[in-house]
Amino acid sequence: MSFIDWTNVACVLANLGLKSKLIATEHHEHSYLKSKIASAMRDISYRFIDGLSVLSKSDYDYYKFAKKIARLSTTHFLSMCLEIVRSKMSS
Repeated sequence: MSFIDWTNVACVLANLGLKSKLIATEHHEHSYLKSKIASAMRDISYRFIDGLSVLSKSDYDYYKFAKKIARLSTTHFLSMCLEIVRSKMSS
């Protein structure tokens, strides 16, 4: 589970080839990254995550390419994470 865009990218790279679930969250507007290269790296890596939470409707619409995306308030994020962890442990 990671919370910062560059940490998210690093976690995706570290998780390649593993069967671990990876949950990421974005606390910045997707347009916050001004570099086209950095934005492309983030967007490509987010195709490999198992869950993404965002805080705004515009981010929800932007990250539609993610496998699972949820627009959550901060209090609901922990519940989503626990649900994914429990499902992984039971399988």
